[in-house]
Amino acid sequence: KKYKTIKNNLQVLGDIVEFAKKRQLIDPSINNPFHDIDKGKNNSKKTAMMPDAMLRDVLSHLRPEKHYPSIIARATGMRQSEIFDSRIITEEGIECFTVEDAKTEAGIRLVPIRDDLVEYAYDNHHKLTVAKSYSNLFGAAKKKVTDRGDIKFHSLRSTFITLALRANYSEMQV
Repeated sequence: KKYKTIKNNLQVLGDIVEFAKKRQLIDPSINNPFHDIDKGKNNSKKTAMMPDAMLRDVLSHLRPEKHYPSIIARATGMRQSEIFDSRIITEEGIECFTVEDAKTEAGIRLVPIRDDLVEYAYDNHHKLTVAKSYSNLFGAAKKKVTDRGDIKFHSLRSTFITLALRANYSEMQV
């Protein structure tokens, strides 16, 4: 399981114990076994939105053939691992990325590719190598533009989601 899933599950178990204590379904003096235990990664910083101008500056420090994952992340809100692990298929006449290995079951989905990016996606998707090496490349290019710790590749996902919600798309559409 991914750390976030484990962390969330442990937090829910802790909440259930606290609920049971408050309702006196269990002894209120009992120590909550899910309180203050190592829940995986901690002290993680929230990611900030990445303005398109900043993304352009970051991409200017990468070779053009390395722009693809960032552009797709910004246009679709896909996670980096989803971009690298997806395939492109046609579903009901619409070109889509297939996300089959997602963080949660709800993340298994088809992600439509914008019409203006279909040709770009076909031309570049087969060039993907390893997510880890791309993460390092993106991070190095980002450091040339800003030293903000809350700006990272995942900021592209945050930006997409925030702008889509501001444009009144439903959470399910996003």
